[in-house]
Amino acid sequence: MKTKYIIIIVVVVIIVLLTGILYYTSNSNGGGNLQEDNVGKTEEEKEFSLADFYLYHAGENGEQTFRNAAVEKTEFKRGDFFGVTGSYTADKEAEIQVSILDESKETIEEKVLELGVQRGEDRGFDSCCKEVPAEEGSYYASIKVDGEVRETISFTVSQGNENLE
Repeated sequence: MKTKYIIIIVVVVIIVLLTGILYYTSNSNGGGNLQEDNVGKTEEEKEFSLADFYLYHAGENGEQTFRNAAVEKTEFKRGDFFGVTGSYTADKEAEIQVSILDESKETIEEKVLELGVQRGEDRGFDSCCKEVPAEEGSYYASIKVDGEVRETISFTVSQGNENLE
């Protein structure tokens, strides 16, 4: 009688193990299910997909400040600092770079913020801190993933904090 129970337990364990192995190997990324989200995307988008990306205020009067939570912001004053945050899904490690463009979308400062990101689903990134351009006007923050532009966000710099000069 004991032998029957042992055989039944061994068979159940083998079935559970085989099911787990089949599930694991059915996903080419080794688990998870990024493949379903990749329908209709280019090869680059399949490897790295931005869920969101925005600028936040990270200091003023020429000084960076500690923050507890990033709040989206697109209007800054001279002397303010900004950071960039967002979330992504990636099938591979990648390098994120943020550049500043002028109103005509010409690069005025390359790689102002850089960070490496890891493979995974629904992961976040955050890079801080860079002072906004000194001249008033409209600008763009361009986010590149492995050298390819993925998103561009407009922001403005207005007069303020005159005590900096």
